[in-house]
Amino acid sequence: MQKQVLPIMNDMLLATNGTTGVAALVNKNVVFDIYVSFALLRAYKGIYPPYLPYFINSYIEKTV
Repeated sequence: MQKQVLPIMNDMLLATNGTTGVAALVNKNVVFDIYVSFALLRAYKGIYPPYLPYFINSYIEKTV
């Protein structure tokens, strides 16, 4: 599976099963696999990656 999706530092994982919509930032350089219960999001250049989970998990984003 690593050949298809390899999470790297500053990627964001978004829960898609169970408690959906909860985001977390990958903050370690370790090799691990993700499965269908997570979505992998990678920021474009110019976007500050540590900000993304704060926005996704915020009350404002959840109510829009």
